[in-house]
This record gives sequence, structure tokens and C-alpha cells, in this order.
Amino acid sequence: MFTGLYSGASTDAVSGRAASTFPRDAQRAPQADASTDKTQLLTDAGHNAYTGACAQCHGAKGDGKGSFGVITSPPATDLTSPAVRSKTDAELFWMIKNGLGFTAMPAFSGLYQDADIVAIVGYIRQLQDGKGQPADIPVPSTELLTLADPGGDPAHRGAAVFFAQGCFRCHGGYGEAPGDFSIQDTSQAENVIRKGVPGMPAFDSTHISDSQIKDVITYLQSAAPSQEQ
Repeated sequence: MFTGLYSGASTDAVSGRAASTFPRDAQRAPQADASTDKTQLLTDAGHNAYTGACAQCHGAKGDGKGSFGVITSPPATDLTSPAVRSKTDAELFWMIKNGLGFTAMPAFSGLYQDADIVAIVGYIRQLQDGKGQPADIPVPSTELLTLADPGGDPAHRGAAVFFAQGCFRCHGGYGEAPGDFSIQDTSQAENVIRKGVPGMPAFDSTHISDSQIKDVITYLQSAAPSQEQ
């Protein structure tokens, strides 16, 4: 997932907003398609989006102990806490979409479609029930991080974009992450970045230019063989 946005909010900030204090549109949210053939797709989308946009603050397990969540002020919310469990799906949807003032929790309306936000809410419920499956994303090595150079050759420029955009949070240092997060074939990379897939937002040219996409592809193609030797 290519995203550099962070997510965090204190438990007090969440518990302090009773249902009656939310705007009227927070009392309802788009409903997930519950048809059997789409259930797994929804689950995967929520898991993928949560990993890229939420886990760095709220933690892979939703316990608020993400690498950034413990240093934000106020600290990131424990999504498995009674305060969050008591919120309706519509309220959680509203908070994810619109963010929370006076916290590190941003609005994701400009990054994710409503369907993905619904999926994130669904995955949070799974974490609360102990059914979430935290992704084991490889941490980029120092060697890879030092490749990032906006003024270098295409591979080095691509590394700079890849890390600056936060792509490593889902895909690992060079696309070696497991399962759906793996980037083994870069032939469709441009199409995926521009159009997105369930759980991964689409990025237009105002976020990543065509030339930057080409640089990222060059980086992925050059980094993988060198790291796997």
C-alpha cells in the first residue's frame, strides 16, 4: 500500500465524544456488501488498508502501541478498549473519514473511498474480537534506506519516492512483504498505483508523477535481485 499518512488519537478523545455530539451524518454510514462472494474481499481490503494507514500508530494488534502512536500527543488510541468498542460503526466511520481535532488522527476522506473505510471499521471489529491477523511486514534495511536520493539515478530517485510515500509500510523494503503486500511483478505497477486496488488507494499525478512511478519501478527491479543474492 502506498501511503505516507499517519493515524492516531487518544482514548480520551474518542471516549469523550458521545454519539449525540457527532454530526447527524455520523449516525449512519455506508453498509458493507454482505454477500458471501464479497466477504473475503472486504476482509482483505480492511486488513490491507489498516496495515498501511493505521497500524503505524494504533499498532498491528490495535492496542495503540504502534511505532508512532506511542510518541504522539495525545498517544494513539487502543482500538480494543471499551471506549472504542462502545462506538457504533457509523461513529468509527465518521472519525476515520473526517479525523479528530486536537489529536494526530487525520482525515482519510481524501485517500480512501467510503468502501475502504467501511472495510477498515470491519477490520477494527475483528481486532476487538481477537480475530485480526497482523501482517508481518519486513523492516527495510539500512542499506536500502541509504539508497534513497532524490537527486540520484532512476533507482535512487525511485527509492526516495518509495520510502517518502510510505510504501514500505505495506510492501517492505523492496516489495518482499508476504501475501497481498508482495510486489513480485512490476508490469502492472503503474496501473495499480493510478487506479488502486481494494485496501490500497489510487494516486493521481499530483501525488506521484509518471516519471516518479517509472523511477519506483526501476528501484524495485534493481533492489530485489541485490537483496536476494
